[in-house]
Amino acid sequence: MSQTQPVVLVTDPISAKTQQLTLQYIDPQAKVVFSNGDQAVLAEYLPQAQVLITSTKGISPEMLQAAGECRYI
Repeated sequence: MSQTQPVVLVTDPISAKTQQLTLQYIDPQAKVVFSNGDQAVLAEYLPQAQVLITSTKGISPEMLQAAGECRYI
């Protein structure tokens, strides 16, 4: 059984500098997606994200319901 690349989804808009800092602390084998609040990106990656990162907006009940693979917020 092959493992898929873990997906970490950053749900809020954050600066480029903060994005660079974020990448320093996340396993380089993970796929990190910065949605910048883009609803299309959220819709695409919420169902497969194992980790959700939020800074100020939080995770709505609808987002959590869509994030079926989420293990950590």
